[in-house]
Amino acid sequence: SRGQYFQFPTNNGEYLPGKNVPGKDELDKYTDGFGFPFYPVGKYPPNPLGLYDMGLSGSEWTNDWYASDYYSHSPVNDPQGP
Repeated sequence: SRGQYFQFPTNNGEYLPGKNVPGKDELDKYTDGFGFPFYPVGKYPPNPLGLYDMGLSGSEWTNDWYASDYYSHSPVNDPQGP
């Protein structure tokens, strides 16, 4: 954000369903049956840094596992955490 404050990670810092983020009806089409939408990237404008869809797919970030030495002995790449 280059030191600027944005309330939402959208193209203009505002949350506008259907304009810069998908609305509920659109997200429902991509839900996996458990409430986690797997939504196609790039359907809405990028944020000021050129990053797309930073407000979506939060489960991808929160389900991740971290241990400082895990990848030195990991049996798989990008494992999902517990």
